[in-house]
Order: sequence, then structure tokens, then C-alpha cells
Amino acid sequence: MNGALFLLTVNFLIAQLFCVFFLVISRRSRIPSAGRWFAAAFAVASLSAVFEVMIRYGDFDRIASFGAFSSLLSALLMIRVGIGRLYAVPANIWTITALLCAALPLNLMIYDLPRGTFTHSLGYQIPFAIAELICAMAVYRSGRRETSDRILMTLLLITAGNFASKVYFAVKFSGGDTAQAYLGSTYALVSQSLSAVLVVSTGLTLLAVIVVEIMDDAKANSEIDPLSGLLNRRGFDARVNQILARPMSAYPHCVIVCDLDHFKVVNDTYGPPPATR
Repeated sequence: MNGALFLLTVNFLIAQLFCVFFLVISRRSRIPSAGRWFAAAFAVASLSAVFEVMIRYGDFDRIASFGAFSSLLSALLMIRVGIGRLYAVPANIWTITALLCAALPLNLMIYDLPRGTFTHSLGYQIPFAIAELICAMAVYRSGRRETSDRILMTLLLITAGNFASKVYFAVKFSGGDTAQAYLGSTYALVSQSLSAVLVVSTGLTLLAVIVVEIMDDAKANSEIDPLSGLLNRRGFDARVNQILARPMSAYPHCVIVCDLDHFKVVNDTYGPPPATR
């Protein structure tokens, strides 16, 4: 097994692990559908490695090459759907459909072109770059700017740049005239190594975003009285400290303290008030 095939195997196993991780963590998330979309995306992305191995050992390069391309592109667009669920920025089904309808036939058309040409590299890599940019744009449009959100957006932009840069590097450092020759080239080894790093980084960041969301929900729930829906003592203290720390001139505020005499008698007689909605 050469270096490129070894990394393809590693990429496959990493994608499968992320699939399991997202399925497990989605059960605790407030938006479980996002985790399930990410899990499905990594499962589909792992098929790309399988197809590329088939190129090396099979006699149906065209079908396997198309399978590798379509599975990876579909996985990136599925991540866009998951990001839409997580960040409340729904994916535009027409945009996704248009990209697939344009990219898949294009991939079949450029297959017979020499792999070391600019036209072939452009037609192969640009759809991936566009898909990554669409994902990054969704995070940006959400308006969320936590550290994990910024890291995710940066990684998506870097990955888009990586795909775009391959248009040049695939020509500059030719990976061979055929798909099989590509897998045995040094360029393939470097390309697959970088892809593995970006896959792991993006997957970990997506997991981090979901974990932060779960922790925020847990914290919010711990500060709210489930019966009345009002802040409990912990939540009240935290909010009051935040408000009082602000300058009065910029954030006018006041604190009103009320005390109901003999309320315990009312509570003992009539029971606690129903939960407000």
C-alpha cells in the first residue's frame, strides 16, 4: 500500500468515526437534525475514499472517478444543510440543485481531458470550492461570532481556498495523465494529507459548535425555574451582576424588589401557581 492509498484509508476511517460521533452527540442537542445531517455527510464523504481505491484496483475508472467526485460534492452540500439547521440559516434547495445539476454532468464531460490541463483541474475542483464557500457564507449570515463560529468559518474558507489552489497545483505538479497514475504520485500524497488535516479540523470544529450549544442550553436550563419559567436564584444573580456592571449612562436600568406578606399561607392553601407559557 503506497502513501496515497494509506491516507485514503485513514480518511475513510476518520469520516466513519465522525459519523458515529455526530450521531451520538445529536441525541443531546437541541437541534438533533443538524448532527444527523453532519453524520450522513461524513458517511457519504467516506465513499469517496472507497471509489478512489476502486480506481487503483478496478477496470472502471470513469464510474469510480465519477463516484468519488459526486460523493464528496454531495457530502459538502449535506454539511451546508446541517449548518443551516444548526445556525438557523436554511439552505436554498434551488442553489444546491443547480450546483449538482451543473457539476455532475461537467465531471463526466471533462473525464476524457488530460488530467494535467487547466480545463480539467478547473472543472473538477471549482464545484468543491463553491460548496465550501456556500457553507462559510451560511455561518457568516447567521450573525453568530463566538470563537467556535469564527474558527469554523475560517476553516471553511481555507478549505475552499485549498480546492481553488488545486486548479493551479494540479497543473504545476502533474499528478499523472490517468486516475491510476494520480494515486501513485507525490502530488496525490500531499493533496490527501492536506485533505485529511482539513477534514479532521472541520469535523472537530463542527462537534465543538454543537457541544457549546448543548452546554449553553444546559446552563440556561439550570438558571430557569421549570414551574414558572422565570429565572431562579442562580439565574437572577448572574443577570443582575451583568446589568449592574454596565455603566448607567450607556445602559439605564433599575432594580425593583417586591415582598408579598404571608404568601406562604396562600401557597400552602391553594398550591403553587401553574407554569406560565
